[in-house]
Order: sequence, then C-alpha cells, then structure tokens
Amino acid sequence: MSELTPEQVPQRAANALVKFATHQAWWCIALVLLISAAAVATLINPTTGEVRLTVDPSLERLLPKDDPDLAFYQTSRKIFGSDDAVVVALRARDSEQILEANSLASIKTLTTQLAELEGVHSTVSIATAPAVQITEGVIYFGSIAEQLADADYSAEALQAVIQDPIYRNSLITADGTVGAILVSLEDINDSELLNSSLVPQIRAALDQLSPEFESWITGGLVVKHDTAEALFSELTKALPLILLILAALLFLAFRTIRATALPLITILIGLLWTMALMVVLNIPLNMVTVIIPPVVITLGLAYCMHVISEYYESFRHMAPGSVPASQRLDWVLQHISLPLFITGLTTAAGFMALFVNPLAAVKEFALFATFGVSATVLLALTFLPATLTVCGRAKSLGMPTGTRAFAALAGLLARYNLKLR
Repeated sequence: MSELTPEQVPQRAANALVKFATHQAWWCIALVLLISAAAVATLINPTTGEVRLTVDPSLERLLPKDDPDLAFYQTSRKIFGSDDAVVVALRARDSEQILEANSLASIKTLTTQLAELEGVHSTVSIATAPAVQITEGVIYFGSIAEQLADADYSAEALQAVIQDPIYRNSLITADGTVGAILVSLEDINDSELLNSSLVPQIRAALDQLSPEFESWITGGLVVKHDTAEALFSELTKALPLILLILAALLFLAFRTIRATALPLITILIGLLWTMALMVVLNIPLNMVTVIIPPVVITLGLAYCMHVISEYYESFRHMAPGSVPASQRLDWVLQHISLPLFITGLTTAAGFMALFVNPLAAVKEFALFATFGVSATVLLALTFLPATLTVCGRAKSLGMPTGTRAFAALAGLLARYNLKLR
C-alpha cells in the first residue's frame, strides 16, 4: 500500500465522512442524536431544569494571569480580606428622618438578617454601628440605636450622630434622611458569589420592607450580577431573533421547509455541543466568549448553505428519481466536501492563533470558537447529508430563488462592467 502524501490526507478524511454520511445515514443520525442528548443532559439539570451554563462578568479574565498588578491585588485580598462590599440605602416613607425608633428597629432587624446570608462576612448599619459615650468620666459602649434610645431621641443626640464625621456621608446622609447598611463579603471569587444568589436574596429582604422604606442597592457585586443577568438575557433574546432571520433567508433562497429546517437543526446541534463543552470544562461565559453563539451560528450557516445549494445543483446534472438518494449525496459531497473541509480547517486555524494571547478570556474564546467551527463543519459534512438522504427526493426541484436572484444580479453586473470597460 502506497504511503499517503500530505496533500491526500484531507481528501481521504473527506471521503471517509462522505461514505459514513451517505451509506450509514441512520447510524450517523443516531450517533449525532445520542451525543446531543448527552449534551442536553450536561447543559441542563434534568431534575430542576436549570441551565448549568453561567456568566462571569468579572474583569479578572480580561487580565493576563501573570500580570503583576493582578498578583498584588490578589495578595492584598488574602492579607486584608475582600475589598468588595454591597451598600444598601434606606429612606423611611412616612418620616423625614431615618433616626427614629421604628426605623432603626427595622434597620437593625434587616442588618441581622443580611449578616446570616451565605457569602456575607459582616454587616454594619446606622442602627448597629458602635458608638462611644463618655459621661462623668465613665465610658459607655453600645450602638447608635441604644445611644439615641438612652437620650430619648433628643434633637441634640440626633445632631450629634448626623454631624459625627465617622457616620456622616458614610452611614447617614448629611440631612439625616437616608441611612445605610454596609455588607462586607467573604473573600471568595466572584463566580461563587454570583452563583450563591446573594444579590437576589438581599433584594428579596428589601422587598419585604418596601411598605416602610424606599431602598437602593449598589456595589461591585451588584454591578457584576446585573451585568451577568443582562448578558444572559440579551443572549437568550438575540439567539431566537437571529435564528428567525436565518430561517426567513433560507426559506426565501430555497423555498422549501426541508432546506430551511435541516440547516438550522444542524447549526443548533453544533452550538449545543459547544455550550455543553463549556459546562464540562466548568468555564463560564465572559465578556468575550458571550459572542461565541452568534459566531458559530453565522459560520455554520455558510457551511450548511454550501451543502444545500450543491444538493439542489445536483438535480441539474442527475434527473429526479434517476439515482438513489445516497448516490446523489455522494455526488454532492464529492464536489463540496474537500473545499468545505479546507475552509473549516483554515477558519479553525485562525481562531487557534488566538491561543498565544495572554488574556484568559481571549484564550477561552479561541478554544470554544475553534471547537464550534469544527463541530459545525463535521455536522455539515455528515449529519446534514445523512438527513437529506433519509428524507428522500426533494419536492421542489426548480432553481432556488437565491440562485436565480444571484444569476440575475451577476448578469446585470457583467453587462455594466462590459459597457463601461
């Protein structure tokens, strides 16, 4: 047996895919569906129905792992604890001042409740902040609420708290209308804090006090949580819209349900495998990898359209019903498999070049974009032809609308060039 030359390797690989897709169509489809079922079970918790894929909006993934400033920051956190905190601001609805007995009692209860949440290191508020009082040479230690209660909430005692530089504009505003609760967080990474649902729990606790207080919440964790929610929400809204637009374009181009549905199913399976791999590797979506789904869908559409277009082209060379479906797909893939294989290989190589980038987020994008492109090429050369094989003869055998439109446009452009050459 003669040894294969480097030029023959891609052709042999493409031929192997052709034979498997057309002559073992049902086995090909069954294998793809089996892998897809495993991917669904990986991506979605079968018990709760919860999506296991998470979003990490932190900026640490946008920095090189060996960055000296990042190393100094992480060392400082280990020594001094987390620098992140959540600030809750409250204003009483039925009073102009926050320093009243009922308001302080509610704030104290809320402060204690927040301190018991998972991921919280400590809490301090305008009601529980330590206060020191010296009377006749005796030092009294207590909280602000206790100090005001002892003074019967006199105007002098209220002004003393408001004007105290320790509390002023940190735990209480200068006009005394808004009080704050400072929630210090445990020194754990952002992903664990986001997965702990700490921010929704804080908001749920504030909702219980909504009849008494207007409330606001801010802090680094809150911003990251809301960013993650926004990214995930926009992604779930954008993907159906993208698929709807692609479905309309495919139907306009080929005028058949088959030519519309099968490419979309192929693309979605490739995207499903990519997202499942992210869950398996325990790598969340970040500010860069969140664009992977649109990238995989767009590139996958191009690959699938090549196969579908060549499939309809085959009816101009072989009359309908003149050859078995498997033989027709053999002809299609013999013409398209090698160019498609090389195209996918070069695209994947381009993404792989990003592995040299020092940023973790970019490396993750390179990994999953490479896998997504490879998966969609593989499916376009196997699963899509296999489904076309088992579907039998196409009902619409005329020239696709897209082909006619392109031919008309090309003719117009050719005449224009010849006229003005």
